[in-house]
Amino acid sequence: MLERFSALVHKIYEGATDPSAWPGIVAAVADSLEAEKGLLVTAFDPPDKGGFIFPHGISQDHIALWATRYQSADLWSRRTAERGLLYEGSVVLGQDLVSDAELLESQWYQEFLSRLDIFQLVGGIVFDRSHAEYPATGCTLYRGRSAMPFGEQHRAHLRLLVPHLSRALGVMLKLRDAEFRVAASLHALNRIRCGILLLDEHGKVCFVNNVAESILQQEDGLRLVSHARSVASLGCDDAVAQASLEQALQSSLQSVAGEVEHFTHVIPVRRPSGLPNYAVQLSYLPQSNPYQSGARAVLFIKDGSMVAKPEPDLLQKAYGLTQAEIRAVLALCDGGGMDAIAAQLNVTLNTLKTHLKSIYAKTSVDNRAALTKLLLSLASA
Repeated sequence: MLERFSALVHKIYEGATDPSAWPGIVAAVADSLEAEKGLLVTAFDPPDKGGFIFPHGISQDHIALWATRYQSADLWSRRTAERGLLYEGSVVLGQDLVSDAELLESQWYQEFLSRLDIFQLVGGIVFDRSHAEYPATGCTLYRGRSAMPFGEQHRAHLRLLVPHLSRALGVMLKLRDAEFRVAASLHALNRIRCGILLLDEHGKVCFVNNVAESILQQEDGLRLVSHARSVASLGCDDAVAQASLEQALQSSLQSVAGEVEHFTHVIPVRRPSGLPNYAVQLSYLPQSNPYQSGARAVLFIKDGSMVAKPEPDLLQKAYGLTQAEIRAVLALCDGGGMDAIAAQLNVTLNTLKTHLKSIYAKTSVDNRAALTKLLLSLASA
C-alpha cells in the first residue's frame, strides 16, 4: 500500500512542470479511490481567465452543460458553501451534504447527474478563495448509483493527497506563462519575476535565477552558505526561519509520500534592514523535471518590499477603512495564508476574518482575489 501511495504522489508531482500530465494524474487519483470519474477544476475561474479543467470520465460537453445550465442546481456545491466547508484541506463525502432521497428527487440528479451515472461523491478543496495567487480549486471523485458509497477511509486517503496536489499545482502556477506553458529551461526561469532556487537531493543549491541572485547579494536576511567542493545552501539570519526552512526542505525531499504542508504555507524571513519580510515557499520536483540533472526541489522567494501597496490615506479616504483594517489590507498585499497574516498582525484568526468581512463590504468585493486586484489598481494609480 505504501509503495502504491508513493508512486501516486510522485506521479502527482509530474504536473508541477508538465501541465499535460494532469488528466493522467486525475485518472490515477480516481483509480486509487476506486472512483469511476473525477474532476480537478477551478470552479470560479474558467480556462480563458487563468483557470483549468482536468476531467476523467466526464466529457467536455457535460462540463459545459453544468457551467451554462446546472451550476445553480448543484446541491453538493451549494451545501458545501452553506456549511462553511470551502476551506483549504476540507474533504467531504456526498452523504455529509445531501441524503440519498433528497439527491434522487432533485432536478440536479434527475436532469444531469443521472445521465452520467454519478451518485456518490468525495471531494477536497485544494485552494480556497483566500489566496490571490492561486485560483480556488477542487478535486472531486465520483461513483455511480449502484456503487458502494465513499467512506471514511476514502476521506482520509484524499485528505493525504490534497496537500500534494496543492504543492504540485502551486509550482505549476508559479512557473507558467500566460499561455499555460511551464517555463521549461533555466533561461526561462530567469524571466520569472520572483526569486527561484533549484536544490539537489541534499538541499544544496544547483541553480539561482536572476531575481534570487539579486536578493541574495543584499545579504539582508537570506544568504548562500558555502560548503566544500564549491557547493552552497540557503541560510537565514533568523533562527526561527532557518529551522522552518530546514524542516520544509526535509519534508519536500525525504517525505514526499507522507504528510506535508499545503503550498500556500509560507515561511516568513525577517530582514535586518527592517524592510518587509521575504516569503519563502518550497516544494518537491519530480525526477522528470526539465531542468538540469540533480534538481529535486524548487524554492521561491517573494520580496515583500517589491509588492506595490496603496497608500494608507487613500484607503481611509476612499473606503473609510479603520487603522486595523488598513494594517490587515497591507499585510494581505504581502500574500501568504490567513494564519500567517494573523500572526504577523498579532491578532486572532477570527479577528482577521472579521476585519476581512468588513473590508469586503466597504470595498464592494467578495473575495481576496478581487480585493488584491483592486489594491494593485490603487497602488499603480
